[in-house]
Amino acid sequence: MRIVRFKIGSRVSFGIVQGQSVKRIVGNPFSAIKYSGQRFKLSEVKLLAPCCPSKVVAVGLNYRSHAAELEYELLESPLIFLKPSTAVIGPEDYIT
Repeated sequence: MRIVRFKIGSRVSFGIVQGQSVKRIVGNPFSAIKYSGQRFKLSEVKLLAPCCPSKVVAVGLNYRSHAAELEYELLESPLIFLKPSTAVIGPEDYIT
């Protein structure tokens, strides 16, 4: 099952991709999935980022092979950093 967040017109919804179409679901996919009865061609919707986070907290250099790949010393504590919520983009969106 491929769950997506999409926009058609000005409306943003969640849906399930089935073949070349998207079946809109009522509400969100974090509870029981209930179909709205609406189906759209995949080509007529814009796929969006899967979520709209208020913040993105990331952990870096938290395992030995990653530190070695970057030729960094392994830290005693993980490196924690923030990313802006605008860093989350949808499929085929341009990085600006």
